[in-house]
Amino acid sequence: MGFIGRIFGGSDSSRNRNAADALWHPDQYRGESAVAVTATQLDHKVASPGERRRIYAAWIDFFSSPTPITVLDLRSRVPQELLDSLRGQPQLEALHLKWGPYRDIGVVGQLPALATLALGGATALESVEAIRGRDGLIALTVEQAHRVTDPSPISTLRNLRDLAYGGYVGSDKPVVLENVRWIEPLKELRSLDLPGTRLLDADVSPLLELSSLEELNLPLRRTYRAQVFEFAATSRAFAGLAAKYTAYDEWSSEMRRESS
Repeated sequence: MGFIGRIFGGSDSSRNRNAADALWHPDQYRGESAVAVTATQLDHKVASPGERRRIYAAWIDFFSSPTPITVLDLRSRVPQELLDSLRGQPQLEALHLKWGPYRDIGVVGQLPALATLALGGATALESVEAIRGRDGLIALTVEQAHRVTDPSPISTLRNLRDLAYGGYVGSDKPVVLENVRWIEPLKELRSLDLPGTRLLDADVSPLLELSSLEELNLPLRRTYRAQVFEFAATSRAFAGLAAKYTAYDEWSSEMRRESS
């Protein structure tokens, strides 16, 4: 479990199991500082489409004014209007979006206290420019941002310690990255996860410049396998990744023996 998971209560699967704990109507809020909310996809809770629309509008109104909430986990579909309403929550320190058709994360510029941001299911997101220079961010996840062609604004996050950027594990559609050179300026990184990615330039040597990096997760691809084992001799992060290659090779060999 990564940093984002620790902040928001575990993996996606564990959050799904705890969906019953999420608030689905603003009237259920009792002043907590950390809450999970399902403002949409309430078919299983409310039969009337009209009532579901009224509840959604009530959440928009609820978020329009500051609350004591500092950790917010939106566990259902996040339309742009819902995301934009969070401008009324400048006290937010951690925000997780499960998924949605949101295209613009400009609201991030209105959340000065934000330190942890997880953009799940960001298939409609067009740019991460809004996070440029946000030195307060220490943990960032961007998932399935297939339309984002330039991740370089992330390289300006001088205090970022945990970064996950990529696709959905198990999906046939990878997030395509030109290279990893845009990550090199992030000197404070402790963990880097690039799940479901495909590198057009398979040179991963720029990651050696991340002297504080302790944990590295990349798809186990042949294109940079030799580099991983070469760098493992001097890098703790690459050593950990090399061990995963070795474990996978052993598992593959065992499967072949069993099937023969």
